[in-house]
Amino acid sequence: MVSIMRKLDIITRTDRGQFITDTNSKVDEETARLLYDYLTDAYWVLSTGYLESDLLDSSKGRVVPISWVTDGQWLWNDEVGYYVKHYLLSPGREFIDHCKSNNWKPPKPHPDQIAEALDMLQVGPGSIATRDITGIVTAATEIANEARRLHDEAVSAGLDSPLVGRIKRHADHLAHFRDGVHDMQITKDDITQDAIPRRDRR
Repeated sequence: MVSIMRKLDIITRTDRGQFITDTNSKVDEETARLLYDYLTDAYWVLSTGYLESDLLDSSKGRVVPISWVTDGQWLWNDEVGYYVKHYLLSPGREFIDHCKSNNWKPPKPHPDQIAEALDMLQVGPGSIATRDITGIVTAATEIANEARRLHDEAVSAGLDSPLVGRIKRHADHLAHFRDGVHDMQITKDDITQDAIPRRDRR
């Protein structure tokens, strides 16, 4: 099967940070709704469960999902759907026309197309998944450190209880998870032969 996977992205990333590429190009509310449904009804390639900060409103904290999905022809990050839904940002005319041509319903990818998408996400120098892995490690480190700080403060205040012990155990588990993510690799063996839309995995 011959296919050329295309990557959809609305964020520009540099060594100095990241920003929305075009905040002026918008869609109307009905188109945003159709796009959001299409973007979120597609098929998982890599589910991270990780959240990033809203680049247009940092006061919201970490609310932007960054799992990777595909419809077999395009590969995109969940952040695209987030900014379409909340800010009506356009993912580009070409992608909108592509969604229309599919009657706003993402087709089921062939296993070869999922393998191609996975190849694009292969963890390594310069890969587009490396940013996600790095973000997960950073978040796990921050949470583990905060949990340990709370534990130490509670112990110092004489609040030694089963709950305090659980905080310490959770901190240790997060640190273990963080260390494991450092060695995380994505392989084609992780691909199921039948792609399952995310709405059926919930």
